[in-house]
Amino acid sequence: MTFKAITKLLGALIIIIAIIFYRYGRSRYEKLGETTFLKNKTVEIKIITRHEYLPLHYSGDAYSIACKSDQTSNFKEQKSIFVEEGWSTIPSLAFKCDVADSIKCDHQKLSEKAKKYINAFENSTVTSVTEDGVYVSFNGCQSFVHWNTSLINNESPNLKIFISNIQASDKGTISFSITPKTLKNDSVLYVESLDFGKTWKTKTVKTEF
Repeated sequence: MTFKAITKLLGALIIIIAIIFYRYGRSRYEKLGETTFLKNKTVEIKIITRHEYLPLHYSGDAYSIACKSDQTSNFKEQKSIFVEEGWSTIPSLAFKCDVADSIKCDHQKLSEKAKKYINAFENSTVTSVTEDGVYVSFNGCQSFVHWNTSLINNESPNLKIFISNIQASDKGTISFSITPKTLKNDSVLYVESLDFGKTWKTKTVKTEF
């Protein structure tokens, strides 16, 4: 084979490799859909589903939960997760994508799950229950403070708990109940903060039947 022929062959191989890399070797994102599932006078919250192709890392569907209010108007667009300008993201549970008519995430079914863990109170307060605790924003999703489960289970890191009865207000108060399996059946933990999440108090209370 002549040098000219080798050069031509190498050039063709480089073009083929470049095409393959462009098609399969770079990260790609495809928006699947979105659903607004919570809205009041000042806050709107929606779930956005997407397909991600991340070479040598991950290929599959994912989602983000986004929140919009007057306080998030200066937030920048997050292109790769399809969160528009003026929206922030909310920490949330890792839900499994429900299969509908295809392998793609069903954003409407996921939004029904999210409703159980994300709440809005008064005008600007939003709470979200996650695997590692409770997140709360008192300023329309501009920023979040976090109550971490490690505050009660340092000695038992694998302790399973159930969080319920969340109440919060724009005045900076939040409270909720926790039922760990290690407590007696007639007792629950009561957690509260009265200073916008700067400090948290926990006490054991008896339930009445």
